[in-house]
Amino acid sequence: MMNTHFLVYTLLLGLALYPLVSNHSSNQRENALSVIGSLIMAFVIIEQSVVPTIEETSIAFASLCVSSYLFFALGYLNRAPTKNLDLPNPVPPILLGALATGFDAFLYNEFASLAFILIQFVSLIYLTLRYKNPSVVNRRKAYFFATLYSSVWAAHIFASSDNDYQTAWSLTAVWLANLLVFSAFLHMLWQDYSKTRTRKLSRSTLIVEPDAVRLSYQARRVLKDVRHDLRQPISTLGILASVGKAIARDPEVITRYEHIQAAQKALKTMLEQTFGLLDRSLQYPQPQAPQNFGTFPINELLEPLIVEYRYLANNKGLQIRYKPTSLCVCSDREGLTKIIRNGLDNAIKYTQEGGVVVMVKKRGDSIAIQIVDTGPGVESDSVAIHRKGWGHGSTIVRDLSDQLGVQTSVRNRIIYGQVRGSIFEVITSSKPNPGNQSEGDEISTGSKVIAEILVNGPESRAFLEDHLPVGAFDEVRFGKLNLYRSYTTSIRKGAASVYVAYATSEEELEIAHQSLKTICRLLGGNPCCVVLYVDEEERTGHIEFDDNLIYLAVKKDNPNAFSAFSEFFPEPGKASHKAVSP
Repeated sequence: MMNTHFLVYTLLLGLALYPLVSNHSSNQRENALSVIGSLIMAFVIIEQSVVPTIEETSIAFASLCVSSYLFFALGYLNRAPTKNLDLPNPVPPILLGALATGFDAFLYNEFASLAFILIQFVSLIYLTLRYKNPSVVNRRKAYFFATLYSSVWAAHIFASSDNDYQTAWSLTAVWLANLLVFSAFLHMLWQDYSKTRTRKLSRSTLIVEPDAVRLSYQARRVLKDVRHDLRQPISTLGILASVGKAIARDPEVITRYEHIQAAQKALKTMLEQTFGLLDRSLQYPQPQAPQNFGTFPINELLEPLIVEYRYLANNKGLQIRYKPTSLCVCSDREGLTKIIRNGLDNAIKYTQEGGVVVMVKKRGDSIAIQIVDTGPGVESDSVAIHRKGWGHGSTIVRDLSDQLGVQTSVRNRIIYGQVRGSIFEVITSSKPNPGNQSEGDEISTGSKVIAEILVNGPESRAFLEDHLPVGAFDEVRFGKLNLYRSYTTSIRKGAASVYVAYATSEEELEIAHQSLKTICRLLGGNPCCVVLYVDEEERTGHIEFDDNLIYLAVKKDNPNAFSAFSEFFPEPGKASHKAVSP
């Protein structure tokens, strides 16, 4: 029997040594230390109970006991995810427990030995104070292993004493020792498996950082305020231009007011486009590419630009000509508008006499938009290389061209061997193609944004399925509001990017808090967690931040109460605050 136990313990020792020296996780190394400490204890207990060859009061026996305690106690360290100078110093309790174990090895008195075992137990419990905000599960596990470890030594003391139940105590010590060994070993294997499994499955899941969500939300709120404040003066400018045009009698004055109106509309459009772009840029997770491709008549884009720039051209004595067309293009309207605007702006700015002609030509499945001027020309035929006369505009055009998948070029217009201006050309597609995204399509980034929604009961689930805005997520799955259910789901399916707990009572709120805190610690990646809790008072929409948890007060059965959730996780590619015409 001794040989069988020795072989089994040797095998388990070898398995525990591997994660001790090779595992990247300090938590897993501590689990391996606990297993080694348990194996040493079990070897001592089995050796003393079955084939006693080591004298209990010997130096060898004391060394094994102290080694067992030290290895086991070291498993209680480094359970805090970050260093904290306020944590208790672990050296005194570990030394105290080691000294108690060493003295106990030389004693025959039962009561004195039990007192030293109590010191061991207290020292192990004291080490749990080093856990940073421990969950109920982690604390219970620590208490369980400390109690079981001390119970094995207590049973061994009674088995070594001269009493009528010596055999029973001996069997109890052996069974408790085996229970400790296999519990510690299975705990180590499960922890290692779950961490590895979760890490592998999470590679296809986008990690959402709580701090980034908070910063993105606050930045969009500031943007919303600025957007609101700018609408009024822009609207006033348009009203004044309309009134001035209505009462003016001089045709030249009317023309100027018309230009002010065109400029006001263009400014309003540009600001709305800019704010929309900023809003989408501040969304988190960030869309990787433009997502509002669509097919539209090119005339809808060019005519407003021609009206906008005609007055500027007339002031310089230039003509600007454009023949309307019925051709359509498939592109991003905002991006293509910016490219054309840069071309028109530079053509008029650097042309001193003559004029500008805007032409649209069909070339197979492509559409070529040309802006031809009679200016001094350019020094290079490439926008990406040419700098003079373009400045920052060339960078904008180059970047937008890459994003939209269009070909943009600028070249000199040569007539009879002389430069007679320049041609700015944009070639885009007239039909959707694999390189373009149709309107509403999502860009595949290689990883998914997954939300796991934790509810208690089918009624809550049905309500959230109907009213919770989840357009920001690629995948939504529902789970039980339970301490371990979400963790086991993460092991099977992979960790979610965002966890949302819905609590309709104070009891459920406490469960949600504990569940999400536990999930964050067990998964190790600190996923973003949101607690939606029902508050029938006037606190609907109230938001609180607590580390990586976001608390949002909602009103029961009120669909509008979840609008604040969409501000944290707006649908990718769409502005979280829609523009309202003044």
